Amino acid sequence: TNQAGTKAMSDDSSGDFWRDIKEHRRDKRLQRHYDSLEFLRVNDISFVAKNHGSHLVIEGAGITVDFWPSSAKWSVRGSGRTRCGVESLVKLLKPKKAKP
Repeated sequence: TNQAGTKAMSDDSSGDFWRDIKEHRRDKRLQRHYDSLEFLRVNDISFVAKNHGSHLVIEGAGITVDFWPSSAKWSVRGSGRTRCGVESLVKLLKPKKAKP
């Protein structure tokens, strides 16, 4: 028991817990990576894959964007600002056309 009088988690169960968390996070990153790539493809956004696909370089709308699909973070080169979300990235690259 600890100072509060509750039973402390054993080292084995604590280790199992953190292994499960690590595995869950890895799976989530991998799924986000595939979902991001599919979203770019569906929206006809072409890219150049770097570092075995963990970093994508996208050129469009007169800008160059660095995109990391596993975290969905992206940055317009030279802006010094990082943003999140593949949907917002596509919105930036493919602005809605004005109605006539």
